[in-house]
Amino acid sequence: MGEGETTRERELRDQLLASQAITHIGSWAWTVATNEVCWSDELYRIYGYEPGAIPVTLEVFLSHIRENERERIKAEIQAVLVRPGRFFYREVIIRPDGTERTLDTIGDTITDDSGTVVKLVGTCRDVTDNVARDERLQFFADVFQHAEIGLSAWRLDQSLPESRLRLVACNEAMEHLCGTEMSYRLGATLRELVPEARHLLELYDRMRQPPGAPDRLAGSVSVGAIVSCMGTLAKVVSAMKREHPALEIHLFSGKSGELANKVEAGTLDAALLVEAGRPAASTRWTALYKEPLVVLAPTSAPGKTAREVLTQSPFLRFDRTQRTGRQIERTLRRLGVSIDDFLELNAIEQLVELVRQEVGVTLLPLLNGSHWRSAPDLRVLFLPTNLGAITRPIGMLERRDPARQAITAAIRARCAGIFQEQAADASAAR
Repeated sequence: MGEGETTRERELRDQLLASQAITHIGSWAWTVATNEVCWSDELYRIYGYEPGAIPVTLEVFLSHIRENERERIKAEIQAVLVRPGRFFYREVIIRPDGTERTLDTIGDTITDDSGTVVKLVGTCRDVTDNVARDERLQFFADVFQHAEIGLSAWRLDQSLPESRLRLVACNEAMEHLCGTEMSYRLGATLRELVPEARHLLELYDRMRQPPGAPDRLAGSVSVGAIVSCMGTLAKVVSAMKREHPALEIHLFSGKSGELANKVEAGTLDAALLVEAGRPAASTRWTALYKEPLVVLAPTSAPGKTAREVLTQSPFLRFDRTQRTGRQIERTLRRLGVSIDDFLELNAIEQLVELVRQEVGVTLLPLLNGSHWRSAPDLRVLFLPTNLGAITRPIGMLERRDPARQAITAAIRARCAGIFQEQAADASAAR
């Protein structure tokens, strides 16, 4: 324990170090007057060193930048010294072993009473693997999409008892040959794309039902869930498979819109997702619980009310192409606040982590089962009561398929029980 450091302070410091290692995000600070740079343990590891292995200065930092990018990074730093404020840039560094890593840097300035910048602080996130993956995907996607012959790509799924081919992509030429749009069928197995094969599967599932045991479940279903519901769904499915050995349940994660399309197309038998209007005639919607929208901020954020907090700190926005992101945008308009958009992500947990690091504030649904309200480094502010109840409705969308309804209904009932317990615990903690 460091000199003068309390047990609580040490625990918080250890939590920060652990979270940085998990997310591959390192923090740093540069004192302008002394030219001293302080790196966190994770940032040393990102740069290819053991923590504390070398003293760091601005020149040492710049020496690790790829040569053709150094002048640009120098210009970024000089610009923020002249115009204090938050900044963002991407750089490519070279480790001692010669390997390159791509980092996203987010920082801010600290000024004295005269407005002169005395320190820069920030974080670096290693996005090398993400960038490489995106570049590869884009290259192959361009080749695939613009070919003048019909092409489709299939993946051999060996996670199931019997290997199955799943459709993962097809180009415009293939859709032209088929005379129909195929995007809504992505993820379907080959036999799911043939109605006769699906009928045979239903007969097979009925044959597998144990005779004289109407309470036993048997058969195969595919169920999806948004990320925030996947933990509960996996827990329920694990218990059901132990109780019903002849039951096969395959889980898939995705965004609400994608999951809804797959349920309607028959690729999935059911999915836990965010409600979006009237369901198709071939499906049934069951509401399970509602998550209120709340403002999430670090304890250091200025402002007492939700409106004040939103207007006095950089805003971290959830992806507006998603249902939840569009609901958040409508809520901001109803609040009538002017926000300072800083960045936009499509992962709730990543936004929460950035709030913990004091990058900004956000507006999110209060996830059922989350512990944000008891977290020492977070503030949860509810929206003004005059707006009425603004919630994100979560439920299950199921196909009206007699052969599988007994299984999906059992999954829904068990998930509902857990969700209700989580909601009751959250109410008791208020």
